[in-house]
Amino acid sequence: MKENRLPEFRLDSFNLVTFIFKYWKLFLFTGVVTFVVSAAVSLTIKPMYRSTAIMYPSSNITTGVPGLFTGTTSAIGFGDEEATEKVLQILVSDRISDYIAGKYNLMDHYGIDPGSRYPHSQLASRMEKMISFQKTRFMSVEVSVLDRDPEIAASMANDISTMIDSTFIEMLQEAGEKYLSVIESQYYKQEKLVMSFEDSLLQSSIWTEAFTGYNPASERASGSVITLSNTRPFSPQ
Repeated sequence: MKENRLPEFRLDSFNLVTFIFKYWKLFLFTGVVTFVVSAAVSLTIKPMYRSTAIMYPSSNITTGVPGLFTGTTSAIGFGDEEATEKVLQILVSDRISDYIAGKYNLMDHYGIDPGSRYPHSQLASRMEKMISFQKTRFMSVEVSVLDRDPEIAASMANDISTMIDSTFIEMLQEAGEKYLSVIESQYYKQEKLVMSFEDSLLQSSIWTEAFTGYNPASERASGSVITLSNTRPFSPQ
């Protein structure tokens, strides 16, 4: 009984050339199709441009409202870790994101339909991908913006950097107003408490005079008159 064995394929130069020559049309067609598809895809995809801004936060930014009154400041002028973390917190605040989204009309710029489902969530997710903040090893803050328009990317990065100071001032003002409101509330409470004590003392003296005919206030006044009358200067005859 004979065994039918498939011919072994030898991967030498002669067989490889023969194989390519035999299927050259298929290889040529595959190469042309791949080139056309890759060219079409590359033409439809617009390039992205990255713009970065590097900031070295001042340590004065760590001075909150209590620090303004105590005058506590750090000896380090910039590159302080606490100041860097503070700047990162300011950068992710709604003030900056809302300002950038409104100024550049990012809802339309990113092609988000306002009538779609959860458009603001889509915008926030898109902004997280296109705008990023990170702390460098030199304790600086890097603002990175990706966009198809290089001018818009650079302008957004600059606006975000300049917004930090104004946002921090607004936060200090809001905190100061809250402190002032608390102080005023405590002041008025103490004032009402003092007035209630004075009213209680006045009522007590009125009741005492009504039932006993004794008025400590009038006695103190008459005693003062007597004392003054008894201490008149002596005039020699």
